[in-house]
Amino acid sequence: MSKHKDGKDFADDGRVIADMQVEGLPPRRGLRLWRRSGRDDRVSVTGRERLKLILAAYMAYFPYLLCMILGFSIVFFLLKVLYGA
Repeated sequence: MSKHKDGKDFADDGRVIADMQVEGLPPRRGLRLWRRSGRDDRVSVTGRERLKLILAAYMAYFPYLLCMILGFSIVFFLLKVLYGA
């Protein structure tokens, strides 16, 4: 038990005031059960294959990164031209 500011004892009885489950997200207990189940669904890849997979992931996100850099560059250019900063 813990003491509150007013000096009274407080005991947690385990009741839930608000449901913390969000629709669309998997329940946390499912993740824990998967870890405990001991399943080994790993795919074995060589070092070269792993490198190719990582590079493929980077190349998939490269256009988005390029668009963001271009957008920031345009904003900074406009700020410099319009306000002479």
